[in-house]
Amino acid sequence: MAAAICVAFAIVGGLQIDRIGLQTDEALFAGGIYAPFFATAHVGGHEIPLMVMQYVGAAKGWLYGALFAVWAPSAAVIRWPMVLLAAWTLWLFYCVAARVTGGRGALLALTVLATDPIFLLTSRYDWGPVVIQHFCLTAGVYAFVRFGEARRNWWLALGSLLLGVGVWDKAIFVWVLVGLAAGAAAGLAGPLKRLMTIRQWAMAGAAFLLGAWPLVFYNIQNAGITYRGNAGYSLTGLSAKVHALWSVVDGTALYGVIARPEGERWVSWQWVLAAATAAALPWAWKRHGRVIRFTCAYCAAGWGMMAVTEGAGVSAHHVILLWPIPHLALAAAAEAVPWRKAAAVVTGVGALANAAVCWQYYRQEELGGGTVVWTEAIYSLPETLRAMNAERLYVADWGFYDNSRLLTKGTLELRVVHTGVPEEVLHRMMTEPEHAGVFVRHTPGNAVQPETAAYLEKYMAANGLARTDVRVLRDRKGRAVIELFRVRRVTG
Repeated sequence: MAAAICVAFAIVGGLQIDRIGLQTDEALFAGGIYAPFFATAHVGGHEIPLMVMQYVGAAKGWLYGALFAVWAPSAAVIRWPMVLLAAWTLWLFYCVAARVTGGRGALLALTVLATDPIFLLTSRYDWGPVVIQHFCLTAGVYAFVRFGEARRNWWLALGSLLLGVGVWDKAIFVWVLVGLAAGAAAGLAGPLKRLMTIRQWAMAGAAFLLGAWPLVFYNIQNAGITYRGNAGYSLTGLSAKVHALWSVVDGTALYGVIARPEGERWVSWQWVLAAATAAALPWAWKRHGRVIRFTCAYCAAGWGMMAVTEGAGVSAHHVILLWPIPHLALAAAAEAVPWRKAAAVVTGVGALANAAVCWQYYRQEELGGGTVVWTEAIYSLPETLRAMNAERLYVADWGFYDNSRLLTKGTLELRVVHTGVPEEVLHRMMTEPEHAGVFVRHTPGNAVQPETAAYLEKYMAANGLARTDVRVLRDRKGRAVIELFRVRRVTG
């Protein structure tokens, strides 16, 4: 049954998987495949990409570099592996939950998790990124559980290695690590003291560092810039972070984010499941006290890190990083309560409500199409650029850099244009043949950064320049969303 649920998740996650356009953050890993690279190491005469940003590693780029050797980049090729990896994560979660709580509760928790609309959509589109981190977290915990059962050190090393890879994939995985540490202290201090020797702690630390090595190496070379350049702490915006957490739980966090809002905003009943889990704590605590203490401490510490980190925790793809550990509490509660049929009915109704919200999201994708930054008009970009004989692309609005880089297989020189670009640089871009290129931006009324469009228009008007060879890309609903153009000097 558990395997069937995981397969069903993969099938649903893959339905019309290219219906929505490729968002630029979804394609961020292109920086780990196509030069120029952000940060590299030179090994055996080869330039190995390590990072694509100060806090995002090239792990996904390494994976897709191998895939693109067989299949050309496309939405389906990009999204299917993440859907399948998320399905594997579900299976590993079930294995963990079954071992620490029992098979019946694990199956009910799996059903709820597999139908969670935010888990499904963030896995399907993975613009956080989140899928590799979910896998590293869940597979790492599974390995630790197996180490506790079998006392085999290689399970310990594997789990630690996976957690290290999670940190390399995206440095904010440290929130999850803090949560795991808090959970271990609250629920597993005794077993850890009995299981772990100094030698084993050293082995775990070495395996973790091996997994995180690219990030560690990059920070050694750059004086800890990941922390210095990105870590700030503040309680400002705490109410917005609480709202973000709630909207992930009730399934509404992504309305209007990926697809244009068409129809009603349906709400999940997962808050009912959370309340039912809390009500069942007396029974769950008695039978699975360690699991409950671990889960509660994990959630409190992990979300607490988001709450105090400046600029974090306000987006669904941050909050969802805590998943699937919270569902262990649901598994423990469902296993422990004496009213088994009632527990099955409550979780079953919750899963059905989840599925209804998923259907509503898919319906909005079909009816409204993608939002401006998820527009399917982007799929026409490579062909249009080839028709324009473009060698250089000037990105004049947010939302085009990494997806353009990926869809054109890194064949174009890309430059970002914004209001901070000096006028002498704009002059070279627009008037000197050796710097000439194609500009891309959203059409008027759709701009993410309208100030950039205003800056360009003002400069062109003041210097006798005008747009030429204008191409407009439309989405499947016929809406003009993207425009490409060159610049020429006005004559006469």
